Amino acid sequence: MTLSYGGEIVDLTPPWRRLTIREAVMKHGGAEQSDVASVAGLQSFAKKKGLAVDLNAPYGNLLVEVFEEVAEAKLIQPTFITGYPLESRRWRARAIRTLLWLTASNSTSAAASWPMLSRS
Repeated sequence: MTLSYGGEIVDLTPPWRRLTIREAVMKHGGAEQSDVASVAGLQSFAKKKGLAVDLNAPYGNLLVEVFEEVAEAKLIQPTFITGYPLESRRWRARAIRTLLWLTASNSTSAAASWPMLSRS
């Protein structure tokens, strides 16, 4: 199944491509493995590309910011992005939304087993 969106043809036929967040930065941003392997590498890459990112951010947050700057908009075809760093804000927000959904769909008392979700 295909559709036209923003002047692009999008193929929705499974299976959809999977890329780690690092692979996406390398493929769509032109980064090397050494650029995405450390904070120093990401900082250097971001400076070289002139990216508007927080160069003082921890590794996970910086990786997500670089991904958003160089790769996210280039993902036209359906793609699962995996390997979000645990310390990234985006991963935590996604994890909490998933836990909330699982909790709501299974039982309201399950929230008690997840202290970070309780409204105390």
